[in-house]
Amino acid sequence: MSSLEAFREAWHDVRKLTYEFVEALPAERWSWSPHPSYAPLAKQVRHLVCVQGVYHQGFRERHADFARKHDHYRGSLERGELVAALRAKDAELERILGELGEAGAERFEIDFFGRKRSFSRYAAIVVQHESIHHGEWGLYAALGGFSTPPGWKLNWGL
Repeated sequence: MSSLEAFREAWHDVRKLTYEFVEALPAERWSWSPHPSYAPLAKQVRHLVCVQGVYHQGFRERHADFARKHDHYRGSLERGELVAALRAKDAELERILGELGEAGAERFEIDFFGRKRSFSRYAAIVVQHESIHHGEWGLYAALGGFSTPPGWKLNWGL
């Protein structure tokens, strides 16, 4: 399997779990946080949309500007609007990967926080970022007294 296809598979797997959690989240917990130092779940989802925009910029321009992450989403914190934004980012990612192609992935290099990263390493960072939030959300669920969805129990044991 090529690195491009491996990334697509890993991304679809992790993003499926994101959608599953967001859709199963009780309405009364949408704007809840277990601690003042952590953003409410709605803002966590907005963060994923914004950071995915930065990662897309990195794929396209070989530079990821996190200082401008909020330029990638201007919508509300309403669940439906954020889910639509996630889906739009996923469609955008497919277009970017299609334009990049296998040959482009092989030649890809990005300066990411002062270190040169290959396509495979950068793609792993993208998946890792989403997965880190899954770990946080598992704790949110435990402290918030709500259950994680079935896929979370199966994949993460959370």
